[in-house]
Amino acid sequence: MKIEYAHKAEDYIAFNKVARKGTSQLWNIAIIIGCTIAFLTLINWPTEFWNRFGQYQYAIQIGVLFLGLFLLRLFVKRRAKEKFKKEFQSSKMAKSVTINFDDEGVTSEQAHQKTIWKWAAFHKLTTDDKNIFLWFDKLQAVMIPSRAIETDKKREELTTYLEEKLGQSVTSN
Repeated sequence: MKIEYAHKAEDYIAFNKVARKGTSQLWNIAIIIGCTIAFLTLINWPTEFWNRFGQYQYAIQIGVLFLGLFLLRLFVKRRAKEKFKKEFQSSKMAKSVTINFDDEGVTSEQAHQKTIWKWAAFHKLTTDDKNIFLWFDKLQAVMIPSRAIETDKKREELTTYLEEKLGQSVTSN
């Protein structure tokens, strides 16, 4: 079975969403708590302004801080996606890929690169509503985007074929 497609920036973004799902977010909490303490310590200098709010002073400060952090995170993520998409088209990642599935394993061919994996290298097969992932560790997988497969019937055939080769049933992301 042979599948050909061209990489798109959306493929890498979709893969990172799936691969990073379930990773620890404790560092986010630590940063938020640290920034909150620093903010509350430094913001007390305009006392006449905050004294007007009396008992709600710290609640308002914390609310404003969290709102600012939330908006900053959204802005940074959006800018990172825009920058990635812009740089992606001029990079070597935006190439066409041919993936072959045979009795030996999976072969991925690009313009100047050929990678071969034996079936034993893969430990998990997952799908989401658009893509198929063959995982060979927690953060590395062969991703087959939905646009590379013409119909739902062919997608089901490919999923069944991969299940047989891996000896497991497919799980959803």
